[in-house]
Amino acid sequence: METLQNLLVSFGLGSPISRGIFGAAIGSIPVLIHSPVSYYKIEEGVYMPKSFYFTSPEGTAPEHKTYLPWYIFPLLGATLFALFL
Repeated sequence: METLQNLLVSFGLGSPISRGIFGAAIGSIPVLIHSPVSYYKIEEGVYMPKSFYFTSPEGTAPEHKTYLPWYIFPLLGATLFALFL
């Protein structure tokens, strides 16, 4: 465990805040590539985020709803890196 801490410190990830920022940046990769889990394609190069399943309006089409909205990935990355690493 001490070796992991030394490795993180050598990369500048000694504090939970810096690890959280790093985790959020890693978690943003699915947002940058417009993952089909959280986005739907309108036309070539144009994507819209899907609505969160439980808060979407009543008439929203099922293919435009998701259980994993776009903002969950950076939040999970930040949480995992800041709290559990």
